[in-house]
Amino acid sequence: MRKIGIIIFATFSILIHFQAAAQGGQEQIRKQEHFDKGAFEARRNAFITAKLELTPEEAAQFIPLYVEMQQKLFEVGRESRKINRKIHHKESSKQGQTTDAEYTQAIYSSLDAYIKEAELKKAYYERFKEVLSPKKLYLLDDAESKFMRSFWRRGERNKD
Repeated sequence: MRKIGIIIFATFSILIHFQAAAQGGQEQIRKQEHFDKGAFEARRNAFITAKLELTPEEAAQFIPLYVEMQQKLFEVGRESRKINRKIHHKESSKQGQTTDAEYTQAIYSSLDAYIKEAELKKAYYERFKEVLSPKKLYLLDDAESKFMRSFWRRGERNKD
């Protein structure tokens, strides 16, 4: 009987140890998933400055405008992302069927966001023309794409 008690105690001790280790591992994963927006923006701005070969004067004028545009673009897409998350959550949690009206709302919300984003970019590109040459403006989209590819490929999103 005493051996059985020791075995049960040892088993529970091992289980508690593994559970504590798993929770510590989950905390480590949460820390890795933390996204540092400031660090991301700093890396993006440095990357774009280098790729466009901006002079210090150009960078001083362009980067604040660019950051402002990015913030506004993020805000434009907020409602669309909210609707899409709601549908995704409903689908993944099996909380009933998503209706055709909800899908339609999501589609039109996304389309409206794309249109507003394009209008916003066009307005900012007019402002950018006062600071950058046409060649540098042309290279901006390519620099943004290259940054995002390197960001996702290298897993830099989890390094903060």
